[in-house]
Amino acid sequence: MEILIDYKYREEDLTSLPVEALSLFALKAEGKPENSEVSISFVTDDEIAALNEEYRGKPGPTDVLSFECDNLDDEFAPPAGFEDDIYQLGDIIIAVDVAERQTEEFGTTFEEEISLLLVHGLLHLCGYDHIEDEEAEVMEAREAEILTAWAEGAEPPALPAFEAFAANAFDFDDDFDDENLSPEMLATTGSFGMMATREGFKSGFVTLVGRPNAGKSTLLNAIMGKKIAITSNTVQTTRHRFRAVLTRDNFQMVLVDTPGLHKPHDALGEELNVSALKALEDVDVVAMLIDASKPIGKGDEWVAEQVKRARAKKICVLSKTDIASESQIFAQRDAAEKLMQWDAMVALSSQSGRNVDAFIEEVEFLLPEGPAWFPADMETDQPIEVVIAEFIREKILRSFHDEVPHAIGVRVDELEFVKKKDLALIFATIYVERDSQKGIIIGKKGAAIKAIGVEARRDLEHLLGTKVFLDLSIKVKKNWRRDANQIRRFGYGEGN
Repeated sequence: MEILIDYKYREEDLTSLPVEALSLFALKAEGKPENSEVSISFVTDDEIAALNEEYRGKPGPTDVLSFECDNLDDEFAPPAGFEDDIYQLGDIIIAVDVAERQTEEFGTTFEEEISLLLVHGLLHLCGYDHIEDEEAEVMEAREAEILTAWAEGAEPPALPAFEAFAANAFDFDDDFDDENLSPEMLATTGSFGMMATREGFKSGFVTLVGRPNAGKSTLLNAIMGKKIAITSNTVQTTRHRFRAVLTRDNFQMVLVDTPGLHKPHDALGEELNVSALKALEDVDVVAMLIDASKPIGKGDEWVAEQVKRARAKKICVLSKTDIASESQIFAQRDAAEKLMQWDAMVALSSQSGRNVDAFIEEVEFLLPEGPAWFPADMETDQPIEVVIAEFIREKILRSFHDEVPHAIGVRVDELEFVKKKDLALIFATIYVERDSQKGIIIGKKGAAIKAIGVEARRDLEHLLGTKVFLDLSIKVKKNWRRDANQIRRFGYGEGN
């Protein structure tokens, strides 16, 4: 592989960075051939702004642009000229000053920002995109996986067998033949890298929606049999469109936990609503949760109207039956039946486990036949850094209730596993909007931040299966909830 680097601008700041080594690492992870070539240029704001205007029709500078070479004549043809000396993947253009400004905005180092933009650009050349929500999630997860492996000094993280096969669908030395596939690949793939569908096996995506505090995250945890999503009594606890994967012998359901639908008061609320509503698109089953202990209100009716428009099968879940009387449950059932025609209805308690298995059975019945989209041992599609950040944020929500919770954002800055010591080193930053909130989080003589760390570390050790060293710092980023870019930088809502 050959990486051609043109330091057109600020060479003295860039030559010490591992640009070539990281590029080779990422391309090996993506299974690119040894005769691959990539060109990387570092430019000024004006230079990238001109390219951005010419090729994307957008004014102003951006951080990175990728230009893929037209190596494929058609969908199933091998790269033209593959037998020649060079297989050109394309060009990456990075705006150095934009990257530096983003370090100040997002609290990263210059090397971290350049590395992220570099891997992002390389993945574009390898066929990844982020126009559609599903594509964006896959691309972001792959970026995190590659950068984490690089930081830890691990081997390049290989693609799953079926993805690697799809990315390199031709053996250019021999005609395509199933005999070229390993037994493991044959077990998970069909022709041209499509995952095989076992007869009678069911699979699909199941979205959990409802008003804030309807019990969506608690139900997801009950279904998975362990804590994966955070919970609290504070609205907007869930900020990510969180996916968990439940795999059994005869089915695989991908559960999508969403932020509670509500009347938004800021850009964060608007972004969370968009995320929840988008989760109703292109899924197989929508489960609407209604709190059995409270009368159905206008908010529930509005959510039901959104659910009614979905093409998916629809299940009504009457949640929190452990705190509702029988008369309340019966009354709620009657009221729910008037909202729409449901394909199934289940009254359950995620806390006690009552009828959680019944819900799983109803979903399995409604799922179509299909392949297992994720490995059997995979429980969530979220990068581990996101899960860790959410566990920390949960402790703050539970400690301070209405004092600062909505102003809190958490980001993991560094994660390192020290195998010899069976230890995970975690450095995270808690972001607030005002200095007074920072004081509340720290507490008198640091007592509050210490308590948060102790509680978070307990959960994280259970999650990671190792001892944990947790370092928490606090930064003030004024009015970040009104800044859509900052919201998405935290990973909340839809992102870009």
